[in-house]
Amino acid sequence: MATSRIIRWLVVACVVRLAASSAMAQTEGPRRAQGLQVWTLAGLERMLRDSPAGQNGKAVVRAARNEWESFQIALRSARPVRITDVVAGPLHGPASAVLSGDNVHLYREHQLNITKPSPRNDNFQAGWYPDALIPFRHPMTGERLTTGRFKAVPFDLPADETHAFWADLHVPRDAAPGRYTGEFTIRIEGGAPVVVPVEIEVWDFALPERAAMFTEMCGSPAERMSRYYNNLIKKGVVAKAPDFGPIAEQCARLESDHRLNCPPPSDLMAERRREDGSFDLTPEQLDGLRRWAAKYHVNAVSIPAPQRRFKDPVADREKINNWLKSWERAMDAAGLGDRLLYIYILDEPNDADGAKRSATRVRGSRCWSPSKPRPRMNRGAIFMARWTSGCRFSRCSIPKPQPPARNSASKSGPIRLSVRARNPRLGGRPIFQS
Repeated sequence: MATSRIIRWLVVACVVRLAASSAMAQTEGPRRAQGLQVWTLAGLERMLRDSPAGQNGKAVVRAARNEWESFQIALRSARPVRITDVVAGPLHGPASAVLSGDNVHLYREHQLNITKPSPRNDNFQAGWYPDALIPFRHPMTGERLTTGRFKAVPFDLPADETHAFWADLHVPRDAAPGRYTGEFTIRIEGGAPVVVPVEIEVWDFALPERAAMFTEMCGSPAERMSRYYNNLIKKGVVAKAPDFGPIAEQCARLESDHRLNCPPPSDLMAERRREDGSFDLTPEQLDGLRRWAAKYHVNAVSIPAPQRRFKDPVADREKINNWLKSWERAMDAAGLGDRLLYIYILDEPNDADGAKRSATRVRGSRCWSPSKPRPRMNRGAIFMARWTSGCRFSRCSIPKPQPPARNSASKSGPIRLSVRARNPRLGGRPIFQS
């Protein structure tokens, strides 16, 4: 009886809370001026060009200290409107504490017309999707950006189209906990500005500099741009490529700010293998890796997949073992012995065929099996060859030659890594088993 009364009270409390939230949403309706409708969305909400106006006219954000949090400001108008600027005002908190507008990075959400869905997307809807974020200020210098093919502002909002601005809000590590309130102002050519209320609750704890969750971004966008420009140069479209160093630094900083691992610069990971497969990184490379890991707070380091270095996994079995052990020695020498060291094997093996290819590359994967794929785990099969206080490369082995399996997904004979170490963080379960 007591338990049932408690459950009933919890249900009533939830209903009251939902009713209060609904009332707040109705009170804080969309902002309107000269036919322009302005509303806010959370960072994970999606809107398309033909989306109707929302009902939430106030941005409410909750974040820990030393954390970035995001929200969106969407706009729609029955007539064309020129947006000349978006200004982040100061947020005032407890005991005269202030989060200045300098803690906010603003972007315009540039839209792309997407007509073809990505694989396994049954709910796809063709339309104009917000994708690229056009910054108001230079990511490194903070200077206002006024040139370039795409600009954040001024922006000409067409009639009967929904567009949005993105706001990244940073809470400093030393910020006072509590509730902060302020306003963002949308300036309109030939009209009165529209004010958007913003509220942030700063929790009374700070996130550590190095994240706990392991992440993988599949390489740096700067490296992809470099390959793209190299192809253009070969085709004679452009004469030379731009300097990708600053671009790589911008990408790394953005990933680090949002607690994602950035990939190490390729020049720091370039190894010169000996005849037996082993190698030593130079003192300059080791020092560069040390500084890179400290600057961007990485907790994991991705190394090249061995199939990109060795042609025959059977004949080169001992060489691959020496090569893997060399990576472990290099990370220890760089002072990164406590970081996860891993190889990204295959990207997004969601279906049975992908599971087969993943399983042939890594024997006995606990996450993937040819007979029982797990499509919900759709972020790729990652061979974690080194877990903090877990498996180390020196304990890994390339299995001896085996007869080819029937219906093998790879005709060239994939590299197969067998890891028998157990990971204490997973309750002693094997990471991989042969």
